[in-house]
Amino acid sequence: MADEWRTKKRYPLTAWVDLVVRETGAARRGYVTNISREGLGLYYLGTVGVGQEVTLTIHMLGPSGSEIVETAKGYVVWEDQWGGITIMGVKFERPLGKNAPTILDRMTRADDQGPPLRSSPSLGTPPAPHFPTA
Repeated sequence: MADEWRTKKRYPLTAWVDLVVRETGAARRGYVTNISREGLGLYYLGTVGVGQEVTLTIHMLGPSGSEIVETAKGYVVWEDQWGGITIMGVKFERPLGKNAPTILDRMTRADDQGPPLRSSPSLGTPPAPHFPTA
């Protein structure tokens, strides 16, 4: 896209976020849409306001089903309404680092695995499954 303003790669992340607005102390629960080393997208009910400083407590499930919690601070760079839900972009104060080791590990593993598999006409039709008979 010629007018794309984002410069960092986005990663999907299944996580919920407790967002606290610094100025008012208002707390909200949101859900991550994607994340990069420099910010994240999320959706929630209500509004915060562009330019507001926020603290994000990011909750994820670990491999054993345990909860992993990491935090980041940032500010709202855009906010929009869609079907009664607010979608927002938050830019982190500083790129993710020691405060988010699990998120960084997931990004690194995604990079190491390469792009996601996609259907391709050049690959043809997959073979029919074979079930052995007794």
